[in-house]
Amino acid sequence: MAAAQPPKRADPVQVLVHNADPTSRSKAHQELGRRAVARDDKTMAAFHFKEALDLDPTDEVTAEELRRVAPAAAKGLLARMFGRH
Repeated sequence: MAAAQPPKRADPVQVLVHNADPTSRSKAHQELGRRAVARDDKTMAAFHFKEALDLDPTDEVTAEELRRVAPAAAKGLLARMFGRH
């Protein structure tokens, strides 16, 4: 007997392109933010966490994730603006 497979999660990019539901869009931005953190792209992570919070300002978990990456994102953005990667 084969083990039951967990349901496949929707691709967050596809959700953002094809879904107007704010809750779904917020979750998609959260996932993209987490993926950006995993690849150490704090600027993009901050962008996605901010977008998620714009859609759901009550989400404290995402607010905390944004607080964690925001200082590093600001430094990275300034470095990019002034050509100091």
